[in-house]
Amino acid sequence: MGLDFVVFKQLASLKAEYGADLSLADEETGEVDLESLRLDDPWAAAVALDHRVGNINTVYYLRDLVADILMDPDSVLQTQVLYSGSHVGDVIKASAFGQLRKELDALRSVDTPVIVEFVAGLDALIACAEREGNPIVFS
Repeated sequence: MGLDFVVFKQLASLKAEYGADLSLADEETGEVDLESLRLDDPWAAAVALDHRVGNINTVYYLRDLVADILMDPDSVLQTQVLYSGSHVGDVIKASAFGQLRKELDALRSVDTPVIVEFVAGLDALIACAEREGNPIVFS
């Protein structure tokens, strides 16, 4: 068990690449109906970017570090990202990206490898989500 993020590719780009008969399986996440892709590895084709945060212990370690740094129990990182070591299907919508960026900025001065990797991963996910027009999804 652990925590992973994905951003799904835009439906329009998947249709252009694989065919016009594709449909969304989930409007909120932007996930395409994988069966309609008819590929050997439809998941790989549908995902624009994935990032593993880590196992449950890593998530709880990150949660404690972030709590000590941000000192805000209502932060996006505390309430939507690191509140559990495994929460599949939850999303971070574009409306939360501004606050999430502010919180990540507060973490940038920390020179702990797990924090550096976490911040870099979320930076990449936010950029990808904005480019694809889909939220960040926990998988």
